[in-house]
Amino acid sequence: MKFLILALCVTAAMAGPTADQIAAAKASWNTVKGKQVDILYAVFKANSDIQDKFPQFAGKDLDSIKGTPEFATHAGRIVGFFSNVMDLLGNDANTATIVAKAKDLGKTHKSRATAGQFDNFRKTLVVWLKGATTWDSNVESSWNAVLDFVFGVLKEQLAAA
Repeated sequence: MKFLILALCVTAAMAGPTADQIAAAKASWNTVKGKQVDILYAVFKANSDIQDKFPQFAGKDLDSIKGTPEFATHAGRIVGFFSNVMDLLGNDANTATIVAKAKDLGKTHKSRATAGQFDNFRKTLVVWLKGATTWDSNVESSWNAVLDFVFGVLKEQLAAA
């Protein structure tokens, strides 16, 4: 049964973004992926409810924690997960790995994150990307396709966890 569910997830996931969309989003991502602290800062700044889900940051002044090693470490974990998924995109052989990573994240976040918070993370990421990268209609449509895929799989696994 588990194999059948995984096979269905992999089959559904293969209907994701095109190779050209993945390439455009990856090219854009590669220009900013090292700015993990800035990305997490933007997410927390726009979504205090997400910041409050992290006990080490809940209720703290965001500007005062932004430069701390703890914040940098956590930014590396969160944005690093996304960056790892971006690296895996574009090779059908990696689809099962992406689904497995999403499933693990869904399990670990089931009790502390909502699908709405993942949507808000996505929205804030897009706003941040628009200001930090070269952005045109092609890049935007590519990111939409990639994020629909990545966050769709992630939220599906969050719901199933």
